Amino acid sequence: MFCPTKLKTLEKAVGDAYNASKAADAAFDDAYAAWDAAYNDDLAVACAAYDDAADAWSKADQELKEYKESNSKTMLIKWSRIMNAVMKGSVLVTMLATTLLLLASAQASASGTAVWGGTSSTYTDGCQFKATTVGTMTLLDGTWTVTTPASVKLKTRKVLSVTVESDDILRDTSGNAVTDATVNYSGSTVSTWSNRTSLVSTVTASKIEVDGLKVKGASKFYINIGGTATVDDDELDSATAYKINHTVTCTQ
Repeated sequence: MFCPTKLKTLEKAVGDAYNASKAADAAFDDAYAAWDAAYNDDLAVACAAYDDAADAWSKADQELKEYKESNSKTMLIKWSRIMNAVMKGSVLVTMLATTLLLLASAQASASGTAVWGGTSSTYTDGCQFKATTVGTMTLLDGTWTVTTPASVKLKTRKVLSVTVESDDILRDTSGNAVTDATVNYSGSTVSTWSNRTSLVSTVTASKIEVDGLKVKGASKFYINIGGTATVDDDELDSATAYKINHTVTCTQ
């Protein structure tokens, strides 16, 4: 059944609801506008704070760079001054050392020479027999073997060579020939008794030869005569002393 009163009530309710919706929309719009204004204000404040901070950082960074550059130049200037001082000192030391060397050289070149003059004695050219030592030998089966070499100590002047040779004769103590003897000088030696003497020695079975003697001054050396001598022992007497001679010849 249609009721006019009910219809009005419903229409009024719809109208009230619509008005409430409009009011809510307006309130929302007001709230949004208030939020937007607040957001923009806060954003502006934040941006301003950021800009201030960025400006402060840039200024501080610039000051740091200027400080480093200033101090770097100062240290470079100081280091340059130090190196200049060192170089000047080195130059002074070099000049002083050079001056001292020049002075020393001048003093050395200014020295003189003192001389002692004199004339040497008159020396005899040839061979001087300073000493001779008799050697010893023992016999076994017809061979005499030297156990202690005979030694000749010589001093020579203007001598070309010295030789030692035997006449290959076994003699008694009086010098009389007894029998032939084949001498072998192997084992003989030549040695110097002066550090200033140099020579060349050659030893063969039949000869000892010394060459390369000094032309000026004296040569001093030993000839040590060793070796063996083979004889016919049937020509020998029992328990009898014998000898073999060796001739030393100097060639001028």
